[in-house]
Amino acid sequence: MLEHFGADRTDRWFGGLVAREIDSDGWLVLGAPNAFIVEWIEDTYRDRLNEIAAGELSLPGVRLVVEPPRLTRPAAVASDEHTSDESAHSDERRMRPSDRLARAGQSGDSDPRGASQQKSTAALPASLRDVSPNLTLDRFIVGSCNRVAYSAGIQALEHPGGTYNPIFVYGGCGLGKTHLLQGITREYFRQGERRIRYLPCEGFVNRFGLSVRRREIDKFRERFRSLKVLVLDDIQVLMGKERTQLELLETIDRIAASGGQVILASDCRPAELEGGAEKLLGRFISGLVCRVTEPELDTRYAILRQEARASGVPVAPETILHLAERSIGNVRELIGTWVRVLAHASLLREPITPQLVEDILSERSAGAGRISIDSIIEEVGRRYGVPPIEFRGRSRSRTISLARHVSIYVARVLTEYSLGEIGEALGGRRHATTSAAYRKIQKQLLTDEQLRVEVERLIAVLRG
Repeated sequence: MLEHFGADRTDRWFGGLVAREIDSDGWLVLGAPNAFIVEWIEDTYRDRLNEIAAGELSLPGVRLVVEPPRLTRPAAVASDEHTSDESAHSDERRMRPSDRLARAGQSGDSDPRGASQQKSTAALPASLRDVSPNLTLDRFIVGSCNRVAYSAGIQALEHPGGTYNPIFVYGGCGLGKTHLLQGITREYFRQGERRIRYLPCEGFVNRFGLSVRRREIDKFRERFRSLKVLVLDDIQVLMGKERTQLELLETIDRIAASGGQVILASDCRPAELEGGAEKLLGRFISGLVCRVTEPELDTRYAILRQEARASGVPVAPETILHLAERSIGNVRELIGTWVRVLAHASLLREPITPQLVEDILSERSAGAGRISIDSIIEEVGRRYGVPPIEFRGRSRSRTISLARHVSIYVARVLTEYSLGEIGEALGGRRHATTSAAYRKIQKQLLTDEQLRVEVERLIAVLRG
């Protein structure tokens, strides 16, 4: 790669590639760390890569897929065979991408042992490149918190383009919206449908912008308007982008008119999407709008039971119930708590008991109590000259809004409080509002040096 693209581009775009296999069509399959890298390389370097594969490896071309993360469970005692195998994989990971390319071309298979297992994920089409192999419908736990959204998804699977079109799923972060959407997408594929596409909405925005800059808008429209199923996540990203909203509206109408299905997800209901075009928001509510909420006790118990079974670690039902009763929050936080419990038990070689669960949850509560939300509000208010009462008020002045958003971000970083709990402490604000504020500051910190310095100083002062 170095001799073809230079050191800078090789490190930036090709450094994370891994040779997966030679597929049944003779194409070299390369794993990339994320969907953005796949899309960028295909749009920018696809022809050149195919020329290299044909000229140097005598292969028809190169196909890129998202490399799924490899999760392994540590064994108590490793056999000689296992140790040797791990060493071989370690050597493989240390190889440069160009060396892995050469090895793949010589052997025709970068991992003979796992070729049959990897085949299903190695040559995934574009429709599944952004879909996690772990987020399947059979792993989606259904409860009263998500039953309507799940039932609507099943209805759309059985009758695409039927009664509910589009389906608009909304709810706070970490409640399973992405899991549901990706699971539905994979099920469409399993049933034989190939004109499908799942994308985070940011991907739709970026691809549309790229097509405009390259004057390839017709190609973009052909790609998306000819779909049978379009699934877009995080639709709130689209707000304020008028031209892209109009393009999505036309895309939805074209897919629906041809009997296709559109499924969308957002962190808030259509009426709360600020900066949304009236016609687009009207199109959202013309279908079925359904909400997902935080899981109730029965659903939390079922989720934890599934995670315990998947880990292979024996856990008594009463221990799972105790953890479910004490872990109130979204699904992501629930699983995060389970991971901490599992890690603690594994590292200390202790059984998972109600007492162990209580100890870990007590540590979390103590950690959250060391820095209170009130102390954060006081310090941020001092920095921006905003009285604490204004943080809980409804003023939208620029200074007060910025101070309020910074306090939300700092509280999420320094405490174990959920965004819902932080919003409640800030005058009963909705989870969607605090979530949007948190993400906004996250993005600003990447480009605003002054804000980054201010936030770092605040965090340093609060940590003491």
